[in-house]
Amino acid sequence: NYQITQWCAHFISEHVKEGDLCIDATMETEMTLCFFPVFVGKKAVLAFDIQEIALANTRERLEKENAPHNYELFLDSHVNMGKYAEPVSVSCIVFNFGYLPKGDHTLATRAESSIQALTVSLSLLKKGGILMSVVSTAAEIPGL
Repeated sequence: NYQITQWCAHFISEHVKEGDLCIDATMETEMTLCFFPVFVGKKAVLAFDIQEIALANTRERLEKENAPHNYELFLDSHVNMGKYAEPVSVSCIVFNFGYLPKGDHTLATRAESSIQALTVSLSLLKKGGILMSVVSTAAEIPGL
């Protein structure tokens, strides 16, 4: 019985090698960026979110856990990830669609931009790369 985050971490650990470039397309504090740095070499993780609180929380958590500084955090939409990574250069891209806990729910991911970001991500993946997407429903989010 895996929690989805445990399952993703396990799957990523089986696939991602040191030095691989990975993208956290929808950064948030409880999902992907917290375990990406463990698996990859220097400057290997690009993470995106449109909410400053997501960046602040993630930065704080990574510093608290003394994570290696092999990541870059961007206050930008996942639609724009192609501006930061070359085509066919990424080993793993992870999306966690839904609402940022304690974030501004008016800034949640939207279908139109998410579909566009998924399309962009396919052009960034190298042969054998993996794309993971986790979908949260409002019923799974405390307080909604």
